[in-house]
Amino acid sequence: MGTLITTARRALGVALVVGAAGFYAREDVRASIRVESISVETTDPLSAIEPVLDPATAFSEPAEKLGRIFGDCGALSPDAVSGSVPVERIQVLDLPGRVAVDDLDRLAPGALTLFTEMTRGGAVYGEALSFDVLARCTQATLLKTSSMLSVRDQEGPTVDFLASIAGEKVGVSVARAYDFPADEAHSTAAAAAILKRQLAALDASGANVDVTDQWTKSLLFVLAESMPAAAAIERRWSQLSENVRERTMLWVAVTRGGDDFIYGEPIDL
Repeated sequence: MGTLITTARRALGVALVVGAAGFYAREDVRASIRVESISVETTDPLSAIEPVLDPATAFSEPAEKLGRIFGDCGALSPDAVSGSVPVERIQVLDLPGRVAVDDLDRLAPGALTLFTEMTRGGAVYGEALSFDVLARCTQATLLKTSSMLSVRDQEGPTVDFLASIAGEKVGVSVARAYDFPADEAHSTAAAAAILKRQLAALDASGANVDVTDQWTKSLLFVLAESMPAAAAIERRWSQLSENVRERTMLWVAVTRGGDDFIYGEPIDL
């Protein structure tokens, strides 16, 4: 494990500092929100997510894992992965107030592989955390990173990673939802833009992958900076056609605590 962490340090090659203010200190978070030409102010009160953070909803697992998962977390059945029934999950990932590179050994092994493969700041952190959540909830295993996939066009699109869930191949694309406008109309429009882009990329990736790596179903994993952002994603998702929701699973994780590194800040090496 130590070798992987050392390799991750070299691969990342960046110096990061994550804000130390923990989630439970954030009683009223205000931020300037920018989407294209929109600039508004939003308030994200802690009370809005208290029901989701009820200790009774915490997923039971070893304490050494990175962060606590609240909400819908558990194995997916083979029928859910291979069938036509829509799958949609939402949860909260409550991280420590500060996350450093030494915390990497608390992630699933596949997450460390993703770290060593890519050096794209918040994007690679998001992909690693997304896989870690899938591994913890569904016992997913990493089959291939994007660079390892067999594709028809090397310059064409690919998913972020290929995982095995419930014995089926699943192509996973990771998106980050942040800097959302406060009002419902504009936040839904922002969510629509993310979903349109990600779903088009998933379709193109599926057409580009070689038959040897073809997946049974796609999974769009969205890391949301706030509950309103997650709600906007879900609101827009529910408006999509049943055909789209049958062939792509949606997994939304609202991040809390020291999560700035996911959305652009570097991690403490």
